[in-house]
Amino acid sequence: MRSELEYQEEVLAEYHHLFEEYYRGWCGENGIDIAKQEQQNSKRVDEMIPKPNEQKYDSNELIILEDTKQEQKEDMKKMNKLYRKLAMELHPDKQNGDEKKFAKLNEAYENGKWSVLLEEAIELGIEPDNFLYLSGLLKEEAENLREQIKHNKGIYSWKYYECDEDEDCKSKLIKDFLKQLFNLEI
Repeated sequence: MRSELEYQEEVLAEYHHLFEEYYRGWCGENGIDIAKQEQQNSKRVDEMIPKPNEQKYDSNELIILEDTKQEQKEDMKKMNKLYRKLAMELHPDKQNGDEKKFAKLNEAYENGKWSVLLEEAIELGIEPDNFLYLSGLLKEEAENLREQIKHNKGIYSWKYYECDEDEDCKSKLIKDFLKQLFNLEI
């Protein structure tokens, strides 16, 4: 699932721009004044498309975020022993150390990507002490990955990618986008 998500993210990074380009061209060819639509629907657009680095949380979401951070700290404490064993093997200062794998290990540990730690442990023949606890974390991680993959499949840029060269599919997609964004029927 992690590799599927990484693939999606690579595709989305490329196709966000391609979708935007196609959308603007399609609207131009079909006489739709995007600037006018954005101005008339500015409140709706702002609600649907948050500005980069703009985070909107209500108080309940902030409590959930704090709880999640606390849970992640607890998970890190419990996974610390495995992490330390792996870090000792992969540290760049060690004879067989690997700088890239060490950086990947650190990133995984800091972000709760426990499956990455487990993969490294298996590759190095290091057996985790707490299989039962790790199993629960992996199930949770798998569910989060499933959710992210499902979410990404609903993004217009992903749908545009899936249209491939089908112009009817792309046209319908743009119409759906305009309907959702501006409540504009074409």
